[in-house]
Amino acid sequence: NALHQKSMLDPSIENKKAFNKVRNNLTNELKKVHGLYYQNKIQQEKQNLKVMWNIFGTIINPKKNETE
Repeated sequence: NALHQKSMLDPSIENKKAFNKVRNNLTNELKKVHGLYYQNKIQQEKQNLKVMWNIFGTIINPKKNETE
């Protein structure tokens, strides 16, 4: 948040690069953790097909499951 404000208030090349580097690292880590979470869920429920298909449904269309 501080880097974002700094890059917006003083948009120098160094500030933008620092912000983009932190943002990209965070995005990559979130994607990695998200994938590992669902791999573990699927591995735990591999014997129960109904639960496994529900997991696939949340992966494919997460907004549909938020309203239910």
